[in-house]
Amino acid sequence: MKKTDDNRRIQKVEREIQAVVGMYLISGFSEPVDVFITLSRTVISADLKFAKLYFTVLPKGGTGADHVDEDEAEKTEKLLNEHAYEFQGHIAKELKLRYTPKVTFFHDRSIEKVIKVDQILSQLAGQNKSDDE
Repeated sequence: MKKTDDNRRIQKVEREIQAVVGMYLISGFSEPVDVFITLSRTVISADLKFAKLYFTVLPKGGTGADHVDEDEAEKTEKLLNEHAYEFQGHIAKELKLRYTPKVTFFHDRSIEKVIKVDQILSQLAGQNKSDDE
């Protein structure tokens, strides 16, 4: 029974950290960024001392692009990790935890994979329609 309670606590802390960091990105992050950053998921260690925050990036403005190139995503990942101490400080201030987890950011590439699969499926569906006609 204790294992289930621990899992619920970890999941709750993951959600809280994701919400706190997301709000900080919107309203308090000190560095200007040229992309929209969305936190896609948070994974925290069982001892609550380490947190991996996965993010996706989308272009700002009317560029017409539906994704950001890999270089821009890598620059964003580097920027976020350089300022991880800011995020940790904000987490410590907002959440009452025994330990403030060490935060590490990772670019979440799963969205890009989903988009590629969707494009391939759309192409196949278009080919099947043209073959049927």
